[in-house]
Amino acid sequence: MPATYVRSSGGLIALAALVVASGCVVVSRNHEIQEVRFSEPPIGAVATVGIGESLLKEGVSFEIAAIHVPRDVPVSLAYTVRSGTYTKDGETRRGAFYSPSRHGDPGKILRAPLSDPVRAVHVPARSDRICVVDMFNLKWCKKGQLWLETTQLAVSDRAFQQHLIYNGIHADRIRIGYHESSPSVTRPAFSNEVEYDLAQSNLLTYKGARVEVLDASPESITFRVLSHFD
Repeated sequence: MPATYVRSSGGLIALAALVVASGCVVVSRNHEIQEVRFSEPPIGAVATVGIGESLLKEGVSFEIAAIHVPRDVPVSLAYTVRSGTYTKDGETRRGAFYSPSRHGDPGKILRAPLSDPVRAVHVPARSDRICVVDMFNLKWCKKGQLWLETTQLAVSDRAFQQHLIYNGIHADRIRIGYHESSPSVTRPAFSNEVEYDLAQSNLLTYKGARVEVLDASPESITFRVLSHFD
């Protein structure tokens, strides 16, 4: 049976009654972001895109596991898990630990006056509870499937993306834009536009990428992917 904890004005208080903690847990911070490489569409694929859309996109992004809380969850008299996104900090056999996201739709933990600081949001393993873990590793939980598992893009200097973009056609001269981006300040974003004469060749080549044009109009282009960027 869980113990009852009551502390003086320097710590957790019960606003109207005794508050019961549902045990304690040690917070883990062992989670690592995942590298995700993508090249779209695949080689050999035939696709159609509209003006301003990407024919090819390729790069490296980084994702971190997260949960989204769609509505506020009062887990106790002292703590409320606000709606928003919480990114994963770590995991043990007892469950996963999260903190409010640093960007996007960040969540927030509301504390009652004189309540203890919060260390993490905790989702116990094989459970439908969501909990708040305080500075003493006591957890305060609410039962119910009150969150959704998701992922969030993480900021990394190693992230990098390349796009080949359809910018239209006029009198057999097709315009293709190129854009590359990275969050690194040492690699600023770069954009360029080139023209190709379809009367001479229906192959578009740029930085190792090769595309065979099957049909093109001022509104859209249909093409086959022959190779991706170098």
